[in-house]
Amino acid sequence: MHTASRSLQVPGVTVDPVDVTGAGDTFGSSFIHGLSRTGDLELVARFANAAAARSVTVMGPQGGVASTEEVMAFMAEHHLLTPREFGCFATGDRGVTDSERPEAGHGPADENAS
Repeated sequence: MHTASRSLQVPGVTVDPVDVTGAGDTFGSSFIHGLSRTGDLELVARFANAAAARSVTVMGPQGGVASTEEVMAFMAEHHLLTPREFGCFATGDRGVTDSERPEAGHGPADENAS
């Protein structure tokens, strides 16, 4: 993923796929949902990757539909979250900002938004 100020690489999540129908839609909608919870693009991409990965483990396009809590449980199972990151999705607050992340100094996730 690229912004005006940096590039991010977010690894995929390895699963045993059952049906890939709807994985792209799941990624896209989960990415938008993630942006409504936090401006941390890395966390949003990790959330969307996890939601899409989880969705392909179930048969049918609607079989993979999951709540935020189900995606978060999947992420916890796969060690994709820290407890602090979990909070921005679970409580609905704005979550962790880039300056609060270990890789501080990269600036806001989307500097062109303001």
